Amino acid sequence: MKKVIILIVIFFLFLAACQQSPEKILVGTWKLDSIETNQIIPQDQLADFNKAKEEIKASTFLIFKDDYSYKASIWGDTASGFWKVDNENMILKISDAKTGDTATTIIKEISSKKVVLQETSDEITSVLTFTKN
Repeated sequence: MKKVIILIVIFFLFLAACQQSPEKILVGTWKLDSIETNQIIPQDQLADFNKAKEEIKASTFLIFKDDYSYKASIWGDTASGFWKVDNENMILKISDAKTGDTATTIIKEISSKKVVLQETSDEITSVLTFTKN
């Protein structure tokens, strides 16, 4: 019985050691895959809105480096700075190197191939899904 308990403990220690932290998972290049929002878009503006969403998706990427620096590109505009994850609350904090502004976003889901971020501003919630390149 004692050997079985030791094997079970070793197994769970092995599993815990194999799980990567969110920081390690985030390191790499991420491409925007989808954008969802609760913002109400008037019917006559829906086509333009959907076109803008597709353009944003096609041009947006994030690069997180293991030194906690990042580079982002949206519609050709770039930003860089530093990032960190609050593991307890699953919040991603990004600081802009030029302005010093800090943005926070909730990490809804994270895996080695996909990260889902949720941002809320002025009662509008956006969910951004990124896939790893």
